[in-house]
Amino acid sequence: MKRSIFTRMAGLMLAFGLFFGCSTSLPPFDQAKNNFAKHDLTNALKSVNKEISAHPDNPDAYYLKGNILFEIARNNTDIADRKPTYHDMRDALTKSRQMYQKKGNSQVDVQNINDLLRNGWSNEVHHGLQLMKQDSSVQDIDYQKSIHHFDNAITLIPDSTSAYQYRARAFYKVDKIDSALATLQKIPEQNSRKVTEQMAYLYLENSDYDQAVKLYEETEFKYPEDINVLHGLTNAYIEREEHNKAVTLLDTLVSRRPNNPTYRLSYGTELYFLGTQKLDSLYESLKEATAEADSVQFSEENERKLADVDTLINHAEQQYLKANALQPYDRDIQYSTGIFYKNAAIKYSGLSPFLSDTLLQQHSNKVQTYLKAAIPYLEKVVKNSPDNKEYWRNLYELYSYFGMTEKAAEAQKKADL
Repeated sequence: MKRSIFTRMAGLMLAFGLFFGCSTSLPPFDQAKNNFAKHDLTNALKSVNKEISAHPDNPDAYYLKGNILFEIARNNTDIADRKPTYHDMRDALTKSRQMYQKKGNSQVDVQNINDLLRNGWSNEVHHGLQLMKQDSSVQDIDYQKSIHHFDNAITLIPDSTSAYQYRARAFYKVDKIDSALATLQKIPEQNSRKVTEQMAYLYLENSDYDQAVKLYEETEFKYPEDINVLHGLTNAYIEREEHNKAVTLLDTLVSRRPNNPTYRLSYGTELYFLGTQKLDSLYESLKEATAEADSVQFSEENERKLADVDTLINHAEQQYLKANALQPYDRDIQYSTGIFYKNAAIKYSGLSPFLSDTLLQQHSNKVQTYLKAAIPYLEKVVKNSPDNKEYWRNLYELYSYFGMTEKAAEAQKKADL
């Protein structure tokens, strides 16, 4: 009898066990939701994957999987290691969106998916930009971390132009210009003015002047009023030694921005370059002619050539003077102006052996005037930078030329000559 009761009790316990076991065994999708709510992300992911295997046409399961993966990625302190998780997240949400759209679900479901992707994208971009925010304190390792953040953002939304631009900027900050260019070249839509301009600038920085000019010219053709494009194209022409084209653009820039001292200074520098280039050419032709004859007459043609030089140099001088008027305390502008006068005088003096007496007198006056004009500008810069030996050396040469003995001795000492 006791044995029978025991058997019945055991059976009853087994029945209760089966009953309770069935009542607590939830479907995989419900298990996934419960685990996700408890932040048990590992088991939530396992459960949702079971649900997808059993019901591959369930858009809710893919959407839940996307949410789970987002939390897993967000909690991963290894920034670079988030990328494969974000990749799976995007795949899951893409499938969910496609299924919702195919089934004709409300736009709310699709909007929720897009919001989740944008949320992840924004989070990664925000942290990447924060690492780059303080240029003075940012280390290379921080830029590398920011690059990983932008990689993650691109993984989530691959057609996001701004994430590529941020990534390129981070590479540029650590002098990896090739990587910056490669990043911009990956942008799905490269026809935007800003992206093209950035690529042109990077080509310029990378000394690929032909490609820089090509992109800048294409952009300038479409947007002729864009000052930044004109600025970049001017620099590209200068680097490619197309100085006549650079002068044409600088004339345009100065016309549009007459109070910009940088444009004035650059314009003056390029005009001076063209002028001295013509002056050198004239000097070489006269030197060659002298070698073939005992004496050479300074012809009317040579006088016209010299007049062209004078026009360019005078125009350059006006740009230097205007730059100084706009920024009267700028040391670089002051020094550039002083050197302009000094070097122009030296260039002009080279023609002296070939000039007639009348032209020689006029020419000598110009040389004297330019050399004297250089002194006050160089004295200003040396006053603000008394330890600069280069500044003192230039002053020593000028003081010595004009017989200013005491000042020349002081400058010689300061220049450590």
